[in-house]
Amino acid sequence: MTSYTKILSIILALIFSLSLWTACSPADPPAESTPEETPASSSSESIPEETPAPKKDSLLITADYVVVRPSLCSDDVQTAAIDLRNLLSDVTGKNVSIKEDTVYGDMKPAEYEILVGQTTREESLNALSGLKYDDYTVSIEGKKLVINSYNENKLLEAVDYVKALIENAKGDITFTHDDQKTVKAEYPLDDVKFGDTSLTGYSIVIPVRNSSIIKAQAQKLQKAICTYSGEFLPIKLDSAEEESKEILLCNTNRAASEAIDADALGTNGYVIKSDGDKIVVKTNDLTFSFVKTLSSIIADAEDGVIESGEGTHVVSDQPTFTTFCFTDVHNNFAMLEPTNNFGDYIVRKNVDAMIDHMLATEGPVDMVMVGGDLMSDYPNWNKSGNWPYKYFVEYRALLIKTFSRLSKDGKISFCGGNHDYGQGELATDCPYTEKGNYNSSDFYFGEVGMKQGLGELPENEMFWKIGEHTGDKYLLGYHYVVNGIHIIGFAPDPDHEDVWSVQSAGFTDEGIEWLDNKLDEIDPYGTEIIFVNCHFPMHVMYEKDDTFTITKFGGIVDYLAKVFEGHQNLFHFYGHWEALYHDYSSKAVIHYNKTNQPTLIDGNETDSTQVMPAASRSFNTVNMGHFRSSYNSFPRRFGLDRVIGYGGYSSYGYTHGSTATPRCGQGMYVQVYEDRIVFTMKNIGDLKGFATEDLLEPYTVWLYK
Repeated sequence: MTSYTKILSIILALIFSLSLWTACSPADPPAESTPEETPASSSSESIPEETPAPKKDSLLITADYVVVRPSLCSDDVQTAAIDLRNLLSDVTGKNVSIKEDTVYGDMKPAEYEILVGQTTREESLNALSGLKYDDYTVSIEGKKLVINSYNENKLLEAVDYVKALIENAKGDITFTHDDQKTVKAEYPLDDVKFGDTSLTGYSIVIPVRNSSIIKAQAQKLQKAICTYSGEFLPIKLDSAEEESKEILLCNTNRAASEAIDADALGTNGYVIKSDGDKIVVKTNDLTFSFVKTLSSIIADAEDGVIESGEGTHVVSDQPTFTTFCFTDVHNNFAMLEPTNNFGDYIVRKNVDAMIDHMLATEGPVDMVMVGGDLMSDYPNWNKSGNWPYKYFVEYRALLIKTFSRLSKDGKISFCGGNHDYGQGELATDCPYTEKGNYNSSDFYFGEVGMKQGLGELPENEMFWKIGEHTGDKYLLGYHYVVNGIHIIGFAPDPDHEDVWSVQSAGFTDEGIEWLDNKLDEIDPYGTEIIFVNCHFPMHVMYEKDDTFTITKFGGIVDYLAKVFEGHQNLFHFYGHWEALYHDYSSKAVIHYNKTNQPTLIDGNETDSTQVMPAASRSFNTVNMGHFRSSYNSFPRRFGLDRVIGYGGYSSYGYTHGSTATPRCGQGMYVQVYEDRIVFTMKNIGDLKGFATEDLLEPYTVWLYK
């Protein structure tokens, strides 16, 4: 196999693993940048090897010491430095100072300092010598105590170690040579090489005039090397002083880059070669996949060797990720109890019919996305219910089993809707809460749910609270990565006064802040593909009286637009709104421009370049469909198989028109390719114009590069 064939054959291998990193670099990185955090599943989980640090003089820590942190660092590092300062103040009984590492004018470093993280001090830089990415050190350098690591998570561990020593000190706070500590992690590879050349000591150089995609891909290459060998390669702009060992990405001003004729490469051509000590990577194709291809070599090569090569990058004609959306199923009343006239729980029959139809026509998807309002109206849509906990547990298992039929590996993303919340607020049989109430939207903390398909979430990837009404846990925000796609769930707060009884969004400032921080963390350059599963719309596009229009939904757009702003490949998936679409799937997709205003399209577009170029977008929203579809006239939209039972009332025989099978339902089918996303709204039922055989034209959205 030729080297460039090998490169292309493994293009997807590392896309999945790299997406698990979280971003912490500023929008315009300085000459040297720090890699993002290692995911919980990376080499940081390996059993560390502790090595004794060299013996040096002891330090007596007094109130004269100053805690110093980098001027550019994350909130977590700032908090760790402040906590350390506060602890020292408490123990010494005096006010210990804390400062940033900035030195200008007549300012000079203090004589006695505790250096936290990658400060500009020489002692901090020296401490990193010989360390790899997941290693950390606590060492004495002259009159200074140095706490450092390339990895922020490991740095926080090191700070905790120092705090423990301080808390356990008896009398004076003294650090001896025995208190020094260097912890080294294990890595899959000893080294990453280009041919016979080790990449240790190299830096990654990008052009001063670079697109955000080059910055992002440089970070991905940096992280790949960190993941597999632990070696940290700084990223520098080509305006920095030239060094001998450099990896040159794209059109840098270095002679080795300029020696390659870009025009001769064509649109999709590339070359990876060495020129002396320089490693040159050049292409005119700045899509996501190109530099990921280079990174993929590291994941694929058992010996960690990158080979030179050249060729043409070919965009795959197979999707890298597929999902299907179910929302607003509204299983309600007697459907929610096993004592109905059918003798068991009932899931809307058009859900199973759609799954059968999808399996027969498209095949299973990588993940099913469920947008909320699965259960409702027990006994009234705007009052809390007393649905037995036992019923909920059994019904939840039935829903998981149903949706899992369409997912390849049981991956299901759930989002709570306003109707889901009230069902268990008045129950009394929940075994683990004080009053027997429970969270009837729980598809994570329970015995079955998202964890079985998508896995356990680390604390830093979720936002949850204890409900005031029930005393139960509510998962209001979460972040997974599936096939390189960021999947975020974002649900309203069940205790918000507007959340479900008055059909309002009910998002809190705390939740919005979590979402904002998470998006900035995973997508600093606006290039990552992000699907946000959120029940409520921002604007909705619908057709009424032959007029196609966009209308605003409540006040949600006023704050979510600011959070989504600039994330150009973000797609906010919503339900809640009953709007049936026909002919064109583009009717269900709204693009927002740079001023966060929705774009009106006539519904007859199949190519997004006719609507809004990718570079002009701010973000996007997508209607997931609707599976109850009671819109307009009840009798005309439902079959004659109504479910009869108690429906939350005291006597048997209660019935309601919406417990029958809807004659129409819609769900969005999504196919993600390397350069585009195809949206296709699917029909299920027999209602004229919206029947299963009535196909909607797919809608292609080109990804921002």
